[in-house]
Amino acid sequence: IKDYIPETNHGQLWRRMKKMMGLNNQAAAEKEFQSLANWLSTISHDAEKSLNEAGAELLTVHALGLTGAFRGSMSSTNIIESLIGVVKGKAKNVKNWNYHPTTSSRVKRDKALRWAATSIQTHRPKMRRVYGGKEQMNVLVNKLNMIDSMKIPA
Repeated sequence: IKDYIPETNHGQLWRRMKKMMGLNNQAAAEKEFQSLANWLSTISHDAEKSLNEAGAELLTVHALGLTGAFRGSMSSTNIIESLIGVVKGKAKNVKNWNYHPTTSSRVKRDKALRWAATSIQTHRPKMRRVYGGKEQMNVLVNKLNMIDSMKIPA
């Protein structure tokens, strides 16, 4: 969004986003989201379009009822991007993804998944705890189970 608006508006964008993400009430966050979209529409149509593309995904942490530091951790993609970087770093050592070196047969998909899982497991001692997770993990799991139980099987 910052790329679409003048630099003079970056501070106000940051403040509005921080306010929206800091609200504890989903209805209030949705109202602030709409206010932000209206403000962006007066500055840049592309910025408003970018915000609307993110849409409800921005407010997922509100819908799940997460608060505090745990919400901050779950609002960022840093956790998963860091793990993806670890897997990529270890995967670069695999020389041949397609064939087994001794049998020359195609490697099954589960073997590639095992390589990824192994690289995550070897990195596990270096991982840090998620802030606020101890207190709110049950809230998250219960909410996800509730959402999952409402889905109709295909």
